Amino acid sequence: MGFIIKLKNSKPNTEKIGTPSDSSWQDGFFNNWTQNTDLADALDDISEAFLEMAPDMADVLTGKNLTRSITVYEAKLPSGLDEKWYVNAQPGDVISEYTVNTEFTANLPSEGFRCGRFKDPSTYGVLQLILNGEVINEYDMSQGVGTNGTFNVTAIEKFNRIWAKAVARFTTRLLDEGFSTYKVFHSEAGETNAINFYFDNSPGNLAFSEPLIAVIIEENNKYLSGIKYLTTGTVINVQGSAASGIFKKAYHKTHVAKITGTALEDVIKNPSGIPNVDDNFSIDEDIVLNKGNQSSDTLVMQLTFFKPHTSIQQTVILDEPVCTYGIVSTVTAEQFFDEDKRLVLNTNTKWNSANPLENGNAQVRNGFLVYGDTDYPDKTGPQEYQRKFYKVSASTGYIEFSGINYHDISPYGQGDLNVLIKLDNDNKFFDLGRAVGDKNGDGSGSNRENSIGARINGSGNRVNWSLGTYNTAYNSNEYRIIIIFRTNRFTITGITTG
Repeated sequence: MGFIIKLKNSKPNTEKIGTPSDSSWQDGFFNNWTQNTDLADALDDISEAFLEMAPDMADVLTGKNLTRSITVYEAKLPSGLDEKWYVNAQPGDVISEYTVNTEFTANLPSEGFRCGRFKDPSTYGVLQLILNGEVINEYDMSQGVGTNGTFNVTAIEKFNRIWAKAVARFTTRLLDEGFSTYKVFHSEAGETNAINFYFDNSPGNLAFSEPLIAVIIEENNKYLSGIKYLTTGTVINVQGSAASGIFKKAYHKTHVAKITGTALEDVIKNPSGIPNVDDNFSIDEDIVLNKGNQSSDTLVMQLTFFKPHTSIQQTVILDEPVCTYGIVSTVTAEQFFDEDKRLVLNTNTKWNSANPLENGNAQVRNGFLVYGDTDYPDKTGPQEYQRKFYKVSASTGYIEFSGINYHDISPYGQGDLNVLIKLDNDNKFFDLGRAVGDKNGDGSGSNRENSIGARINGSGNRVNWSLGTYNTAYNSNEYRIIIIFRTNRFTITGITTG
């Protein structure tokens, strides 16, 4: 370790150190001393040498960040504000430290900072809070741990055997609108980095001046079981206005307004230019339903206005069902969002979804297969659904029914729900409500009343089936499923086969 040795100038009328008992100062560390060296200079040399040999002090505050407990937002500045807002920013600029909170606490670094010699309060120094370059509060740290209402010194601890280390924070209120910058200075540890704010002491109220209106101006439709649904391509006019206050005194940086709704990708709306602080903001927008694979019993439209720290929303519900699914039925699965694979009962004729549903036919209702008496209240008796599933050269397989358990399926002609498998070419009927070896009527399979038990076993919503000696290979590698709702108790939401 190196040492700094300073040569002192002699001063008149000061006490000299004199001659040591071994007659020489030259054989020691301070070999520049003589009997005429001032005593004060000698003591100063010793003190400085000791400081050089002393352990490191705690860290400084210079270049360190304050940790603040206050919520800040990114925002844009409108025109028409007091000049206090345009410090380091112009109208239309994004500011990153916008706040509407009036009080905050900031912690100095948690690892602490140097503050003189431990147990020597006279060396602890002074903390200062600096606002916009001016000292607005001081704490004399010789008082030790404590608070003056602004600064709170929470600890003064020993550091490296002889030094003191302090931990502190401050709490203050933001009073003046616009830009402000805070720093903390300590007489020994130096000055922290600044924390900045754009303080809004009177954020405007966020309110609708004109309520949300949503009107369908152009329909694009699809049909399920004779019921009309809105689908992609439908055009809706949306109108609504936010009152003056939406731009006071800052506005949302990315989306001042957002239109959301059923089957709609979010529509973001912002002012075309830099607004004035007192402007309102109006929406009059034709939007198009553009989000696929969506379904709803109603069309819901929402308009939300945003400020950096809050938002307000209105909702309009139109009594129009929506289905933006395309053809999602496959040869092995059914989701009931289309009727592409559905067949007219007991035929191979393709189903026409636009035709009103006749009594005796179950309803496909936007992701559900149901009895159908909600939309067709005059229905009576059993209601059926038929389609074919693909299964290569198989005499066994499984069917999973979402929405029901396998034990909800009753033998044909009984209970609330029947499910049959038919091999068209063989003209044989099999009953998933009866176990293999069981039968309806004479069990010949020649019709429904004499159908053959086909359930091997079941678990949850899955039924494992067997056709005995019969095989799909002789039936174009497919089988017909016949679902019969005898009452409106059950709903099926999907079918998967294998």
